Amino acid sequence: MKNYSAIKEMFYGNRGNCESIKVSNEENAILTKVVESEIEFLNLIKNDIKLTEIYHKLSADIGEMSALHSASAYEEGFKFGFLMALDIFI
Repeated sequence: MKNYSAIKEMFYGNRGNCESIKVSNEENAILTKVVESEIEFLNLIKNDIKLTEIYHKLSADIGEMSALHSASAYEEGFKFGFLMALDIFI
């Protein structure tokens, strides 16, 4: 019988990455609302180049902030999970 290896699962990209996180139906529904609102907003400002540029910069900055927050949350979860494993083995 072959032993399961979480390290190999992570190495091969099967687990421990953003792609392995399942997106819930609720998240998909909210994403649909966000996209619809964004399209509606962009249609309202499409004739104002300056406002459109500001919006795109704001959107990019929010995306970067979200990515950094997700990475921090992932790191904290990994560290805490490791500490819980230490408790089990000690």
